[in-house]
Amino acid sequence: MLRGDWTLITVPIPAGARKVELSFQSSGYAAGRAVSIASVGITLALILVPALIRRRKRG
Repeated sequence: MLRGDWTLITVPIPAGARKVELSFQSSGYAAGRAVSIASVGITLALILVPALIRRRKRG
């Protein structure tokens, strides 16, 4: 990769190239995803467990 105009990055592409694929993975993406999934699981547990306990006590 080469420095482009100010903040842009340029990639030299050979003549005749038909497909260009650029990808980027943030180092914190996997950790953030894991925290988000865990948060959803904990939230669901905090909502569902008390409701199930009340239901068992009634019936």
